[in-house]
Amino acid sequence: MDLDIIHICLGLVPIPHLNLVYGAFKALFVAVQGVKQSERQLQALTESVASLVITLDREIRAGRLVASQIPPNVYSLQTYIIPICTAVSN
Repeated sequence: MDLDIIHICLGLVPIPHLNLVYGAFKALFVAVQGVKQSERQLQALTESVASLVITLDREIRAGRLVASQIPPNVYSLQTYIIPICTAVSN
């Protein structure tokens, strides 16, 4: 949605108090767009972490990686990925 054209029109034909309403609408619109962008970033991050956890699990099961050699903070990702995936999918 191109909000600039609305702003230009408001300047051509001023309507009392409409600029105030437009300003509030634009602020809300921008905030919602920011939330959508954050949601996409969270989705991408979750997918990356899930891929890492799956790869670690596969390598441990295949015997190519020893679980005790993985730093605890990385190994513990397994316990967090399921709730994160559930939250993002909802």
